[in-house]
Amino acid sequence: MEKNSEYWEKRLASETWKTYNSLEEKNRELLEFYIDASESVKDELYRLAEKYSKDGVLSLSDMHKQNRLTELNGKFEKIIEDLGHSTEAFAKKNMQDGFKKVYADTAAGMGDLDFSMPNKKLMEKLMETPWRGDNFSGRLWKNQKKLAVSLNDILLTGLQQGKTAVEIAIMLHNRMGQGFNECHRLVRTETMHYLNDATLQRYKDADVKYVQILAAKDERTCDICGGYHEKVYPIEECVHVPLHANCRCTIIPVTDEKLIAAYEKNHPDELESDIGQKIVERITGISKQRKMFEQKVKNINDIRVRTLLTQSLERTTIKRAKGRKSKYSASEKTVYLAKNAKVDTLAHELFHEIDDAYGLIENGLLSKSVISDYNKLQNLAKGYGKSIEEMLYSRYPKAFRKDTEKLALKEEYRGISDILNGMSSGEINLGYWHDKEYWKKTGRVEAESFAQFGRALYGGNPEVLDMFKSLFPNSYDEVSGRIERLIK
Repeated sequence: MEKNSEYWEKRLASETWKTYNSLEEKNRELLEFYIDASESVKDELYRLAEKYSKDGVLSLSDMHKQNRLTELNGKFEKIIEDLGHSTEAFAKKNMQDGFKKVYADTAAGMGDLDFSMPNKKLMEKLMETPWRGDNFSGRLWKNQKKLAVSLNDILLTGLQQGKTAVEIAIMLHNRMGQGFNECHRLVRTETMHYLNDATLQRYKDADVKYVQILAAKDERTCDICGGYHEKVYPIEECVHVPLHANCRCTIIPVTDEKLIAAYEKNHPDELESDIGQKIVERITGISKQRKMFEQKVKNINDIRVRTLLTQSLERTTIKRAKGRKSKYSASEKTVYLAKNAKVDTLAHELFHEIDDAYGLIENGLLSKSVISDYNKLQNLAKGYGKSIEEMLYSRYPKAFRKDTEKLALKEEYRGISDILNGMSSGEINLGYWHDKEYWKKTGRVEAESFAQFGRALYGGNPEVLDMFKSLFPNSYDEVSGRIERLIK
């Protein structure tokens, strides 16, 4: 009897999900970590308020005296750092225990009773290996940094607005609650990924050649998971699972010869259908740029972005630009790609095509968000007593180049520079910009902002994305929401 997906679901997947559920029970302890940290944040604020507040209000001028605000900022950062260490140690211990359990269960489920458990070095390597741009530790510490910055921003805003210590404490507590939700989501997602690493490692050790994605029963109607459910892959080409946050998709072996034969029949070696075009692309280098782009698209964390870029690439012709600048031609449905352009530039231009295809900016996308985000930045800079450029340097020094006299962002942050240049009508120049005349045309700021968001989402650099979210929260939420609706 051929062993089909239902057989392996009962033998393997169900055991993986049981292990996941048992680890999820343990994750309740994370809430206690965050409650304790939230109390510590509140205590530090109240300790200062008891000494220096008037009618429960701490004045900003008093807080600047004797570096009180700076010291409180540092205490908040230390609390969040300690929280991060506790969370990391707790989650890693649980994940490693889960890895061993799933590896052993998978071996037993496949009838392999005589097997060796992977050594500690391999288990640690799998946990440290980045997937879709980062690993667990990297993502966790990006979240902790973002949380610490948010708490200090809330504190500063509360002081500027003359709120009482109690009102500020409530806002800080709410942000800690949000931080817990983000942490819990991360731990759940990373746990499922690591458990799937255990199954994949066992399949490789057992010389399995093909695998299949299996969605949990309650996720098979999910727009994302449903599209991958029971999809077959050669084991070395299997997509990263989970497919999205909180996803419980797992991986089962394919031992049904009919399924394997069907896959091999439908995926023959790619034939060169247009030899002349292939030669032109090789000579100009476009084929190499396109191949690099497509390879990275496969590993984009956000499947919605992955889908949009794949669809856009299918609609669009790619040609070599005559000059040094890349551009998208709406009338020709063509991206003209410069010879020296990096692959994220192609993503940027394809987001211009997506805008054109759906009429996004034309129908008002980002028209209000870019204004509100810029106003927020101006007010935040005033609180620091600095210009926007100086304020950004004080908050994000690692994002700036060290080899220039003028303030300039590193290349990976070029989208942020261009958006700020547009928002300020060309006044703010942090290394990447357009001419002031360019910004005078209606819709240019919104269109370039959307395309620069696309560049950042394609790049997947967590630090860049965190900076986008922090500086342009309204625009980021609007773009994310619209992207989600575009593929439904």
